[in-house]
Amino acid sequence: MRRRNMLTAMTAALALSAIQGTTALADNPVLKIGFVGVTSGPAAAWGISNQRSMETRAAWINEIGGYKIGDVTYDIEIVSFDDQKDPKRAIAGMEKMAQEGIHYVVGPNVDDGAAAVRPVAEATGIIYFPYAFPKPLYTAPASNAVLGMVANYQSGPAIYKYLMDERGVKTVAFIAANESDPLSQRDSGRDAAEALGLEVVSANVTYQVDTTEPHLRC
Repeated sequence: MRRRNMLTAMTAALALSAIQGTTALADNPVLKIGFVGVTSGPAAAWGISNQRSMETRAAWINEIGGYKIGDVTYDIEIVSFDDQKDPKRAIAGMEKMAQEGIHYVVGPNVDDGAAAVRPVAEATGIIYFPYAFPKPLYTAPASNAVLGMVANYQSGPAIYKYLMDERGVKTVAFIAANESDPLSQRDSGRDAAEALGLEVVSANVTYQVDTTEPHLRC
């Protein structure tokens, strides 16, 4: 959870940095940047870290004069939508952003939400920064999602190779939460391990996200 919160904060900063900024006019027009993600329920910390970091960064930008695009300097306003980790609500959130004329959106926070909003983003020209790793979001014909962090299929092979070469590791097992994000990461991790010649001794064990005492399922 701590790693996810740090990376989501970095993603929010990346989204705001996608627009170059400088100094101040007295009464600046407002540039709205959206956030669509989970801010309620068991996974609320994932989205709240996004939202708060965006709001903090926006306040900082506004205090130093705003962002300049061309000859116009803007103040930043963050518009948030709680998708409750529900792909259907994520779609509604992205549609709300489009209706408000918002062109940059951070989120959603999970793979299935990020995939669900893709048609809306592409139809309305929204550039979005999801916390999601599936390659189809970032490769043609997809065109509007930005990968704002290192994906496991980028870092995994280097880690596995180090363990093989420097620690003599020959086998690996994967245990994943029974949700779209961890299952997707498990599958790409398994593929990377097998490509390097590691023996995958298990890759079908899952557990429920709300488990307090492990009850693994094979």
